Amino acid sequence: MIGKYFLKKTMVIIFILLFFCDTISAIKIADLNTTSIREVTNKKSGIADLKPGDILFQISQYITMHCIFFKQYNSTNKMYEFIEANSDHGVRRIFYSENELNNTIIYKKFARVKNANTTQKQNALLFAESQIGKEFEWDFLFHNKNNIPNSSADPFSNAWYCTELVWAAYYNCNHSPDEKIYGQGIDIDHNKWRKDSLIYSMVWPNNILRDDDVEVFYLGKNRNYNFADKILYNFLYEEKEKK
Repeated sequence: MIGKYFLKKTMVIIFILLFFCDTISAIKIADLNTTSIREVTNKKSGIADLKPGDILFQISQYITMHCIFFKQYNSTNKMYEFIEANSDHGVRRIFYSENELNNTIIYKKFARVKNANTTQKQNALLFAESQIGKEFEWDFLFHNKNNIPNSSADPFSNAWYCTELVWAAYYNCNHSPDEKIYGQGIDIDHNKWRKDSLIYSMVWPNNILRDDDVEVFYLGKNRNYNFADKILYNFLYEEKEKK
């Protein structure tokens, strides 16, 4: 019990440090262009503007920590349904009211895959749903991301961390899960398959936010830049807004 608890705590610390490094990497000179900073423009939207297949991001003061996949709004009980890979519960459905999303939980922006058609978004959601009940992947720091369930080449193919699940859903979106044809979809990872500093190819929330395939919106009541946003904003938008 102690060993497992210690491992989780250690992984969380490493996880936060790597997220912080990834956030800082957003200000590299090579990335200072209008494409990589489109999320600091004045696109505001509300919770009610969420569409099936959108990706909602949870942000702390400095770090984009988590993302969840929006499925639908239920007008009967006025709840928003999402799918997520959660560290305590694995892959599951989760429901929030508009009040919770606006005031209680720190979800401040969402991304929409620009060129995904209705069928691709539906396939992506079906893929995410097909993984409900599977475990959270705690070992994501030490091997490549995966998009193929039940893969004999990957012992962790039936466990998911939050961004891996969302990325895999769109990477497989050209086919329904029943077809068992994987890949060939939309790669919403800014780094694609490039390996990071740990020599593994992992996908972080900021990788999705910075990808050219997505459009990013700030939620109107929750507009708040994180650390990298503020730096990019000061570099490129402050003078422009004064005019």
